[in-house]
Amino acid sequence: MRIARLAGPALVCLPVLLLTGCGDDGAGRKGDANGVPAPPLGAVQKLLATDHVTLPVEPYLLSPDQRLQLLKAHDALTVRCMDRFGFDHPRPVRQKDPGIPDRLALWRYGANDPADVEINGYTRGNKRTPRTADRPPEPVAGSMTVLTGAEGSEKFGPGGQTVNGQKVPEHGCFGEANKALTGSVERLADDSEVAVNANIDSVFKAAEDARVTAVFKQWSACMKKEGFTYATPLEPLNDPAWDRNVTASQEEIAVAVADVRCKQRYNVVGVWNAVDVAYQRQYIEAKPEVFAEVRKEIAGWMDRVAGIRTS
Repeated sequence: MRIARLAGPALVCLPVLLLTGCGDDGAGRKGDANGVPAPPLGAVQKLLATDHVTLPVEPYLLSPDQRLQLLKAHDALTVRCMDRFGFDHPRPVRQKDPGIPDRLALWRYGANDPADVEINGYTRGNKRTPRTADRPPEPVAGSMTVLTGAEGSEKFGPGGQTVNGQKVPEHGCFGEANKALTGSVERLADDSEVAVNANIDSVFKAAEDARVTAVFKQWSACMKKEGFTYATPLEPLNDPAWDRNVTASQEEIAVAVADVRCKQRYNVVGVWNAVDVAYQRQYIEAKPEVFAEVRKEIAGWMDRVAGIRTS
């Protein structure tokens, strides 16, 4: 995916979502299908680079560093549990994903760094190579029962089996690690649905908001003058022609350079970000108790992680 860290579907899906109907709030701002009015805007800042932009939903989502710490802690707890049953369970080598930015807004609105696109086009310096998953080693007899608490084809089970003289915990060692971090054998320490929805829906809604589509039209006309035909900034970002190349072609670089130049000329990023932020605030203000609980939950997980030795 060559756009923002959305912790969910790529924005390439956006044109499909735009086919759904939406209302109008009577002030020239479109509302959603349920008639909820689009939020008003404050001042729209002139914006191109977003490396210092913070989105309202960020405190309610795991940062890449937090996610890495939680994964390492879960791995360590699982390995110790498996060791208790006499199994040498492999510990994954965890590293930060270079394809996920530290800030949500960094790549959220597509190409926005003039110096970078002149070299890398839309790749951000990453090579386009298919990811291949390492094949896990064949499990030792009985180890999957200990890991999952399940028998046969079940993904997870109630546990209770006796293996090597010890009782398997509910959902196995995986569930035991979950419980140590989140308090529930079934709950993995991951982003909450409400925060993920706010993060993804806001940028989708912003991209179909009349205030954003107006600057998209200006951007599109600008691109036409540069010799490229795209309706929105999402199209060149996800152009399948680029996928044929491991690194950016000269054509891709030319498009990306024009893309950034036209974004800057019409403050596309500034307007898009302002509307995106307004939708996120609308989500959070509609459910303040829910979002407060999400933030409290993340803080609790990180407190527990601090007491777990991961090396």
